[in-house]
Amino acid sequence: MVDDELLHRLGYDDLRSAGRDLIVLEIMGAISACSERIKKFKAEYGSFQDLERQYRAEGTEDFKLDDHYLAWRAAREQLNYWQEQLQKLEADAA
Repeated sequence: MVDDELLHRLGYDDLRSAGRDLIVLEIMGAISACSERIKKFKAEYGSFQDLERQYRAEGTEDFKLDDHYLAWRAAREQLNYWQEQLQKLEADAA
């Protein structure tokens, strides 16, 4: 079990608040990772809509484009998920 004195030295009142902060840090790391992936795709393709138009173009088969489209879409979904989770944690703390 975690010593209460250690928690207080680290600036926490209890184990729950320490755990909450750890979860927030993990979520912020996930948000940062998703944002970086999206930033790289934006640098290469412009907007997601631009990439989506290329992806949906008739008569083209480009495996790299397919992979990038799916990865960018997944990164956007993950970013939204983690942002929602962070907002829920912040609302619970208020």
